[in-house]
Amino acid sequence: RYLQHWEGYSLRLDLLGGLHRASGRADRQYEVTEEVEKVVYTEGVANTVTEEKEGVYVMEDEDSSWELAWGFNATYERALTQYSDLIIEGTVTALRDYIDHSFLIYFRLHF
Repeated sequence: RYLQHWEGYSLRLDLLGGLHRASGRADRQYEVTEEVEKVVYTEGVANTVTEEKEGVYVMEDEDSSWELAWGFNATYERALTQYSDLIIEGTVTALRDYIDHSFLIYFRLHF
């Protein structure tokens, strides 16, 4: 964590790292293509195909093993007046199958 305060504004940067494990998700559907068939039959996941419809494989998703996860967060706060602040925040988190990100701009009022 890096934290810096100046009069009227501040900056915070966080780097996150660790291990992540996800529970199995609901069945997923994959359109049958050469690439999908190659994965199904050469990488040993054919036993996870629960149904084969017209051109679609329905596959169950198993629990994952422990995998690396990382993230980054940055927050900038600036006092606009004695009673209000502007806050800008950005976050990126990389997990098993996806990267989650958000960007927020909001105002805080002090009463």
